Amino acid sequence: MQQKEMAYPPGMELHGSKWRIKKRVPLDLRKKYPQYYPSPFKYLYTNESDKAKAALKAWPWIAEVEAEFQRVRDTGSPYLSLLSDELAAAIIQETIHKSILDDELIRSFGLYDPVFDAVGDWIERSSQRVQRVTARGVLETDDIAFVRGVLLESSVVLSEDSEEFRSFGLRLFKGLSEAIKVRQQRHRGEWIDTPPKPEQLPTQKAPLLSEVIEHFIAKQRDDVPMYKKYRPALGLFLECVGDKPVSQLKQREIDEYFDLLCKLPPRWPDEKRKTGLSVRELASLEWPKCISKKTFEDGYMAAFRPFLQDSVRVFQDQGFPPHLTIAGIKYSGKREETENEQRAMRRDELKRLFCGPEYQTFARDPGSKHCYWLPLIGLYTGARINEVCQLNPQCDIRQEQGVWLFDINEKSEGDERIKKSVKNASSRRKVPIHSELIRLGLLKYVQALKDGGSKLLFPEWPPSTTGKASGTAERWFRDLIRETGLRDETPKARLVGFHAFRHTFLNNAMNNDVLYAEWLTGHAPEGVSKVVAKYQGETEITKKAQIMESIRFDVSPPEPTWWANAESISTIPNEYQVAFLPDTQEQ
Repeated sequence: MQQKEMAYPPGMELHGSKWRIKKRVPLDLRKKYPQYYPSPFKYLYTNESDKAKAALKAWPWIAEVEAEFQRVRDTGSPYLSLLSDELAAAIIQETIHKSILDDELIRSFGLYDPVFDAVGDWIERSSQRVQRVTARGVLETDDIAFVRGVLLESSVVLSEDSEEFRSFGLRLFKGLSEAIKVRQQRHRGEWIDTPPKPEQLPTQKAPLLSEVIEHFIAKQRDDVPMYKKYRPALGLFLECVGDKPVSQLKQREIDEYFDLLCKLPPRWPDEKRKTGLSVRELASLEWPKCISKKTFEDGYMAAFRPFLQDSVRVFQDQGFPPHLTIAGIKYSGKREETENEQRAMRRDELKRLFCGPEYQTFARDPGSKHCYWLPLIGLYTGARINEVCQLNPQCDIRQEQGVWLFDINEKSEGDERIKKSVKNASSRRKVPIHSELIRLGLLKYVQALKDGGSKLLFPEWPPSTTGKASGTAERWFRDLIRETGLRDETPKARLVGFHAFRHTFLNNAMNNDVLYAEWLTGHAPEGVSKVVAKYQGETEITKKAQIMESIRFDVSPPEPTWWANAESISTIPNEYQVAFLPDTQEQ
């Protein structure tokens, strides 16, 4: 009798000499799996070189993963419940006891009018709230916040979208009705003793590292630049130490993780995908370059520090070791800190860029207005490219005290496709529009955008899928630098992108003895504490305008010729003029 051939599961592949199984995380669930960034796959490493034996291990694992995916869709979390019935009942009894005990404590001080009436009103409102929740079976926003707080006091975290959270919340409010009845009876003069304190809450099993990571990332704002750093940093840590109860984490593992980081190549996720090697295998190889000190500190350490602090606070009672730290960890890579720094553009380079044939084309072609204005705004503001690209013509470019300005901030309305952001508090600023930009017709360009309803300064460059306004523009400018022959890869003095304008602007100010140019670029002032800076506030826009007009570049870009029926660009309406303080005007 012919033996039936074994069915092998999909996703089987050789990893070295051993078989592994690859399972893709569905696109709609990937935010729930930060540990698998940047790869969208879960892997089972069978440690088997025999395919049939590996398949026997694979089928049960695939079934577990499919069940897990369904659990995510049902509850919002890939993890099994941490909240047993026993623990839930104990938390509710503890909350009831605390409520009744608080009432006894308040009355022990004596309730005189109008405090007595105020307490009675509060009890009545609380009773109505409990009845409403119990009758409707619905948790409103305030109710959810209350339930979350009760759970956090016991170091329990549940997805607020899950049925488990809702079920516990309804049980909690039903239990609180007992406490409300006791308070009401006491308020009528019918004294009831506070019941004995419940026994200590049952000890919880330590959560897995993957769950603690998910809890941390779920709380972070996804509209700030730091958000995108959490996933690769914490996902890599999980890969290095393995998914295990957090009570088993050791300081040695954190030290080894950061030591391994310093041995990885700059784009290690790409290398990992191309080679199929593990992170540890990548770190064991010799690479021409490793990650930079800036990436190490501003990326990985900056992401790990708040994760560690939050995890100790929330999960310490469940076994997260409170002594874990990254204090004293230093960069051990061989990259010099300044090797990637860009430099200021020289006079001949500025003339090549702004007076060359490419710019002549931009000035003539109506379809190249965005190409014409982006570099000029960069030159005459020293602003970061995303700060410029996220400007909303409808509200971020306006006149104050007679001065036209760019309002760089993350709070005003923006295009619905972008997530406005600033690097730090000092980056929020108002930047006067240089008179040269006005002379060339920038305000006409802005007015046309306003009339058309655009909320992007450069609508021709669509934002990235992650909500970054400058993604396309940034690539375009890098290509322009390369095409004009200006790209310079000299270590510590590179010229490769838009950030060179920031150096050029400040270098021009320094060489011409222009003071306080950092007020325009959003650099934090040296020697001034954050507290002092907060109370000082932002410098008056008229003073900033004085500084801005002191900055001049020896370059004459071609004037745009695409204004239909336009008067001479050099003739600017009075309402578009930059206002200056009296001592800057001719007498």
